[in-house]
Amino acid sequence: TLSGNTFAHDPTMIEADGIYYRFWTGNHIPSATSTDLRTWQNAPTIYGTSYPSWVQDWLSEIPGQTFNFPWAPDVSYFGGRFHIYSSFSAKFGDNISCITHLSTADIAAGNWTDHGPIFCTEGNENYNAIDADVGVDEFGTPWLSFGSFWDGIQVFELNQDGSRAGNDLTRLAWATQIEAPVLFRNRDIY
Repeated sequence: TLSGNTFAHDPTMIEADGIYYRFWTGNHIPSATSTDLRTWQNAPTIYGTSYPSWVQDWLSEIPGQTFNFPWAPDVSYFGGRFHIYSSFSAKFGDNISCITHLSTADIAAGNWTDHGPIFCTEGNENYNAIDADVGVDEFGTPWLSFGSFWDGIQVFELNQDGSRAGNDLTRLAWATQIEAPVLFRNRDIY
């Protein structure tokens, strides 16, 4: 039987030292922990009680913005750090969005460092910077996929520190209604 805080919209989860950490869409990126995947305890939000100043600066330039909280966080581990990427959309249904990057060396302690936006769309692109997901290839290189509707799912390479590597952008998939990519490797296939 599940107990504790089991709510999660757009959840992501990672295990570290026998503890499962779950994050989801919501104000300041909510989180919960469990040692058995059945009993969940509330944990601190990633952003505490306020967003970094870049969020307000970005939103102040967008008339009619309706941002209320980050969407669809993704947690991963590479380069000796835990990383969370999440989506900040200025207007629901428009492709005016930013994918933000946070990292910490110690997930149990929290203390997430906000690195600001890693990638944004301003509304004139044919893709949307939301629904980030990181997959690590067989060589240990992290790749960030993202996208929803428009021109489908895109991907670009990350550096080991979680920042974007270069300017290349590759379309992975398209359908009339497509969103929320997940990258993983199964034997020799991604």
